[in-house]
Amino acid sequence: MLDKMAMYRSDQTWSVSQRIMKYRKMQGLEAKRNKILPNAPFFDDVKRLPYKEIHKHDLVLVSALRKGIVPFVLLIDVIGELRKSIKDVRLHIIGFGQEERRLKNYVSEKNLEKCIQFYGALSHIDMFSILVKCAIGIAIYEKTDKKHF
Repeated sequence: MLDKMAMYRSDQTWSVSQRIMKYRKMQGLEAKRNKILPNAPFFDDVKRLPYKEIHKHDLVLVSALRKGIVPFVLLIDVIGELRKSIKDVRLHIIGFGQEERRLKNYVSEKNLEKCIQFYGALSHIDMFSILVKCAIGIAIYEKTDKKHF
């Protein structure tokens, strides 16, 4: 009820997918007020590099660096282990948060500054310029979110 009330009384309704836009249309929302604002880019909208220009040992993570996301330290340790057999392995961390300083210190303690790069918050354009060069993307989810897969 609240959703319908908000949809009909707002100047615009923003949806994160085409599927939701179609549903809004089915609910009677007129096209000029039914807007799409995706929370991630469409795959074909990102200019990808040719395969030979992708760094096959580069990993990338885009995340908030905050407490409760335990695997950051584990991920840093894994990079340290991988470096023993894959000399050019690198991890690119895009994002910021309260744990950033602690993680940077941990990377320094492990002497991994050359293979783990912190970028902080980036614009979408700058973020994608890094993502397209990396072969592996990593997604970390919190155990505390029982609804998440």
